[in-house]
Amino acid sequence: MIEKELYGIASLHGNKGRKVSKYTLSSEGSSVTAVLCDYGARILDIRVRMPDGSVRSAVLGHPSLGVYERAPGYLGALVGRTGNRTAGGRFSLDGKEYTLFRNDGNNSLHGGERGFDKKIYKARIRDSAEPSVTFSAVSPDGEEGYPGELRYSLKYTLCGNGLLLTYTAESDARTVINLTNHVYFNLAGGGHIGKHLLCTDADRYLPTDRELIPTGELKPVAGTAFDFRKPRRFSSALRSGDPDIATAGGLDHCFVFPGDYTKARRMKRHISVVSPEGDLTLNVSTDRPGVQIYSGNFLGGRRFRLRDGSPEKRRGGFCLETEAFPDSANRREFTDIVLEPGRTYRSRTLYAFVTG
Repeated sequence: MIEKELYGIASLHGNKGRKVSKYTLSSEGSSVTAVLCDYGARILDIRVRMPDGSVRSAVLGHPSLGVYERAPGYLGALVGRTGNRTAGGRFSLDGKEYTLFRNDGNNSLHGGERGFDKKIYKARIRDSAEPSVTFSAVSPDGEEGYPGELRYSLKYTLCGNGLLLTYTAESDARTVINLTNHVYFNLAGGGHIGKHLLCTDADRYLPTDRELIPTGELKPVAGTAFDFRKPRRFSSALRSGDPDIATAGGLDHCFVFPGDYTKARRMKRHISVVSPEGDLTLNVSTDRPGVQIYSGNFLGGRRFRLRDGSPEKRRGGFCLETEAFPDSANRREFTDIVLEPGRTYRSRTLYAFVTG
């Protein structure tokens, strides 16, 4: 079942006066309810019905559209054309240099000044046993400095006790693309994330410089604070004193899944996170070669309010941004993120929840 209602009237980022709708996806056979909106093709909430009958919000969210428009944290949003950081706010393609908006020091972050998180999308609803909403838009040639007219979409499908994200895109010219979602999870419903248990099969990670740009090294996690191949609390890494974590101010690194990251993959479970009390587990499956694990190091800087009225707090949520590697536009030895005309970009990520 899908319920659609007015969420608010936009006022910023070139959207003034436009209506924004909210979509609530539920199913009789699912313990999960997903709440979405067409501003930023965004996840507003994921609610999980617990065995005792209570309902827990498993992700962070703001109380209104106006806060989402002003707050800088990308909560729940689709980010692109290239998620994560592009060094120097520039890249070259076919001998031509393209200049992007620098919104993260000297670098471009999550698509630039008015990235995909600030658009209002056309929504297509499919109300069925597995209800879905597909958000689609067109990014004109030259928008935020990127070449080619890009037609893209993000489809959310409520399937079982999970939310499946399916990304597609096509371009009329060679361009670069690395779409992801920036939802912040907190499986306890609030508080510091440190006691959450994280496990991933990632066997390497990308160290960064002081601007959080990958150095180019793919470093084995074995023997480091980044080794989560067996379940460990977030706090064990955050308090480790590891120099790479100290440089980033916490976890803000791309973890590399096993295998040949240069080849297409099938969707596979790569990440599990368990709540501090052990009563809720998030399993993440994806066909992407890596995930940016981010411990919410920059949350709370401007004290924006969350859905329950409490202030945003540093490390109050964590992100699992399934993706190609950061700065791949400048490092072709990393993942190939060039999209050719006539080809279709596709990727899938599933957030599945287990209670008890």
